[in-house]
Amino acid sequence: YILQIHYKYIVISIGRYNVSLPHFKCPKCLVSRNTSVPQLIKSGYWPATASCETLYKIDVFVSYDHMKLTAPGMSRQSFTSLLEQRTEFFGRNGKICADAFQRSFFEWRYCQFEIDRFKRG
Repeated sequence: YILQIHYKYIVISIGRYNVSLPHFKCPKCLVSRNTSVPQLIKSGYWPATASCETLYKIDVFVSYDHMKLTAPGMSRQSFTSLLEQRTEFFGRNGKICADAFQRSFFEWRYCQFEIDRFKRG
């Protein structure tokens, strides 16, 4: 297999990381395989866009959810600013879009609501 790298970034509780997702291609039969969204979600990541240019580790959403319960006045800009400061502190760089974060958080939260509703029957 030939491994092609597609560069992305991921946001985890200690900030933003630049990462790459594998794309495998067989040189003999030319069959290719990408990392799929269901595989990412099953592994604990949530895509911010359909093309998975940005991924969030689900624990970031859980932390934000808990923070909103304990400190209801905390804004998404404050939370993403905290993540950006942690990114810098750990020697990396890059901005985290607060609007994309909020949209992804709401999508994830809605899915959690539907999963809970489904489990209750």
